[in-house]
Amino acid sequence: MQVELTDRAQELVERYLALGYESAEAVVEEALVRLVQVEEQRRKLTALIEEGLASGEAEGLVPADEVMAKARAIVDAAKRRESQGAA
Repeated sequence: MQVELTDRAQELVERYLALGYESAEAVVEEALVRLVQVEEQRRKLTALIEEGLASGEAEGLVPADEVMAKARAIVDAAKRRESQGAA
């Protein structure tokens, strides 16, 4: 398989060749291995986040966005009362 690289990708490959990689193929292979690792880590992290959110909901905890919305509403109401009292 042959792949045509963009100018940016070509520059990156050349930079890694200067750092000691044996060939452009070795640079691309290493990049693909790392991409697979990052995707796997992202998948695991997403699963952990979803698990945590689900356990929080099961325990009756309120999601952060709801807490922030309520906090904003309280602050806004206090500002309105303050401005009405100053008028």
